[in-house]
Amino acid sequence: ARSAVAPLLEKALALDPELGEAYALRSRLTDDAAEAERDLRRGLDLNPSYARGYELLASLQSSRVEQRDLALSSIDRAIALDPLSPGNFNTKAALMMMQGKYPEAIALNHRAIELNPNFRTALGQLGFMHAVDGKFADAIGYTEQALALDPRALPLRDLLIQQYIAVGDIGSARA
Repeated sequence: ARSAVAPLLEKALALDPELGEAYALRSRLTDDAAEAERDLRRGLDLNPSYARGYELLASLQSSRVEQRDLALSSIDRAIALDPLSPGNFNTKAALMMMQGKYPEAIALNHRAIELNPNFRTALGQLGFMHAVDGKFADAIGYTEQALALDPRALPLRDLLIQQYIAVGDIGSARA
């Protein structure tokens, strides 16, 4: 997919070198964090109202512990610019999870699902967080919903298996 997208983005930039969205999206095509950040910053300089660019920047920043506060600022900017994008709320939920703030992450993922009931990533995160909290019926429900949307998602299958095993272990411990 990367090889098909790269020439299209380069063509877009050749036609309009001031197209901020193209720079921001090009940041996803590299594994070099510094290069990705340069593209994101260039894209956001050109289009400071591009919410997706701030979401991408927050995701990049969240991978470095020392930039997590910046990531929160970036995702809050994305939410302010586009409060109807479930991805923005899910990205902030992931940041809250990294900080161990599960209640906030759960609320943010519920907001994402309100906006898009079929938002698989938010459903999967809710499944994970409820399992950590020991609420296995809720965890299994969310994980099954997520897996129904993408039956080939191996991480979701693994999560669901772990949840079923945990329920079995709890049942056998009570017997």
